[in-house]
Amino acid sequence: MTSPDEIRLSDLLAQVYQAAYAIHGDLDLELTCFAERLRSLLESHLELADSISCRLDLLNSLYATDLYLSMACAQASDAAWRRFLTIYEKRILQFAIFITRHRGIGHDLADNVITDLFLPDTTGTSRMASYDGRRALIVWLRAVVSHQASNQRELVRNHRERVEAMPDCGTVTVALLQPLRVSSSKLSESWVKGSFVFSPRNINLVLPLSKNV
Repeated sequence: MTSPDEIRLSDLLAQVYQAAYAIHGDLDLELTCFAERLRSLLESHLELADSISCRLDLLNSLYATDLYLSMACAQASDAAWRRFLTIYEKRILQFAIFITRHRGIGHDLADNVITDLFLPDTTGTSRMASYDGRRALIVWLRAVVSHQASNQRELVRNHRERVEAMPDCGTVTVALLQPLRVSSSKLSESWVKGSFVFSPRNINLVLPLSKNV
C-alpha cells in the first residue's frame, strides 16, 4: 500500500512536470523518466531517514524546469535541442566572446561547447546529463564555457612549451621550426593575455608546420 508521504511526493513530481511541460512544451520526455531522475537526485542529497518535508523542500528548490529541458536534451530529443538553442545559443556565444575578448575565438569556443554538450562522454552518456538542477542552467552553462576556455588555453600553452623545449638537432630541424616561430609571433593579443582558444579557425597559427612537412 502506498504511504501518504509517497503520494504527496508523487503528486508534487507530477505538478513540477506539468509546470515544465507548460513552459517548454512536448520534448519527448515522459513523466516516469522525469520523476525517476528527480527521485535519484533527492536520494543523492538526502539520507533515507530524512523526513518527507525535507524531500519536498529540496524538490521545490531544484530548477526543475531547467532539468526537464536538460534531461530531454540528454536523451537526444530533436525538439529539446531546438528549444535549447533557441534559449541559450546566443547567451553561450555572448559569454564566450566576453571571456575570450575576441569575437572570432569566442564563436569557436561557443561552437565547441555546444558540440561537446551534444556528444556523449567516454561512458556514452550525454554531458547534458551531468546537470543536476542545483543551480540555474544558464549559471551551469557559464561554468562550462569558462572551464572549456581554460582547458583549451592550457592546451595551447603546453604545445608552445614543448616546441620551445625541443633541442637544436641541426639546420634541417631549425628550418622546419622557423615557420612555427614566426607564426607564433602573430598570435592575437588575446592569446598573450591567456584567452587564446585552440580551434579549427586558428589552428593554422598554432600548427603551421604541418603545411611544410
